[in-house]
Amino acid sequence: MVYVGIDPGKNGGIAVISDSGQVKLFTLPKIGLDIDITALCKIFNVMRDHMQSTGAEYRGVIEQVHSIHGSSASSNFEFGESVGLLRMGMAMTGMGWEPVQPKAWQKVLFEGIPPLTYKDKDGKEKRDTKAMAHTAISRLYPSANLLPTARSSKPHEGIVDALCIAHYARIKYQK
Repeated sequence: MVYVGIDPGKNGGIAVISDSGQVKLFTLPKIGLDIDITALCKIFNVMRDHMQSTGAEYRGVIEQVHSIHGSSASSNFEFGESVGLLRMGMAMTGMGWEPVQPKAWQKVLFEGIPPLTYKDKDGKEKRDTKAMAHTAISRLYPSANLLPTARSSKPHEGIVDALCIAHYARIKYQK
């Protein structure tokens, strides 16, 4: 079994975990601000070819998201387009897939992690889910390279979330 986790956000990511624990990570490929559809198809074609050549079963989970209150109509449209492209990619591989609410995968991944918080611009304390996701995934996959490029110094939030989602799928579907 191979588990695929997808964070469809603006700076999203794709994570693939094999039953043996091997991890492959991808940022959503872009040309400027738009998703590079050709490069995205190549990522999904590699998965499809692997499925066909090995008979491996793939299980995909994509974060279920909705329009963001206060965002422009064009931003929400672009976000919806991203989700549609990613769903189409999973469908073209023939993998089974399903959406997952952020709170569902966070509940599983954040178990045992003390709440990390920050203060928003109004001074209200908020749960820092990005920091908690990074903490969780660093414990589970300490050798995973979470940097988007060799020159980067900060983990890529989309890769971190995608790996969390893939690990959630691994827990949920492991036989």
